[in-house]
Amino acid sequence: MKNKAGTNYEFSFSHIEEEGIIKKKLITSWTLEEPNFTLLPEEIAHTTEYGASEYSPAFVKDIDRNPYTVTTTENALSVTTELNATADTTAGAKQARIAQFEAAIPNADLRARISEVAHQGSAGPAIVDLHELDLNKEEVTLQKGYFFKADNTQFQIEYDPSNNLAKVHMTSEGHFSNADKNIQNAPGVKLTINRTFTIRESNELDGAYAIDKDAPTKVEVTYIVNA
Repeated sequence: MKNKAGTNYEFSFSHIEEEGIIKKKLITSWTLEEPNFTLLPEEIAHTTEYGASEYSPAFVKDIDRNPYTVTTTENALSVTTELNATADTTAGAKQARIAQFEAAIPNADLRARISEVAHQGSAGPAIVDLHELDLNKEEVTLQKGYFFKADNTQFQIEYDPSNNLAKVHMTSEGHFSNADKNIQNAPGVKLTINRTFTIRESNELDGAYAIDKDAPTKVEVTYIVNA
């Protein structure tokens, strides 16, 4: 990895034990600010063949291939629902999991807003930062030839009905590869992308709920080396 101009990096380390050997865990992290978040056209919810209301096509695409949970907290009690229903067909699994989603969150407009950010595309700012050239066509974060590949992307949805508030936490963990060097999975290195969206009741004309404009992304790279 390279230090990218204009990025504020944080560094930390700790010691861990692996198979009886003490090793050093090095962590480099940085935040990609997003003070004016807007949806891409393809993320906007609309009527689909699934469910009883509008959903983002990106959400429908991911609902049966990534782990989703909904945690509802009311009167200090929390109940977590895993959207993990199964069926004999892909379409049936999507339909069944969206039915679970509708049972967990009754408000159709809130579900639509959640669907617009609860999908793999929400990792986009980090992917761009890692791979795309800057405005001067000079800098990327990764060394030449390296690419990030997600191994596990999951979505945790927090729902607070008493305050008409929801949060979507996206976590994507993965590894680095380099085809030119025949590296499928760079040893001892892991990258984690975290992003949280807040959705709250709104007086806007286009819906009863709105996604907050502030939606930063945190990127963390962990290296395990011999102490």
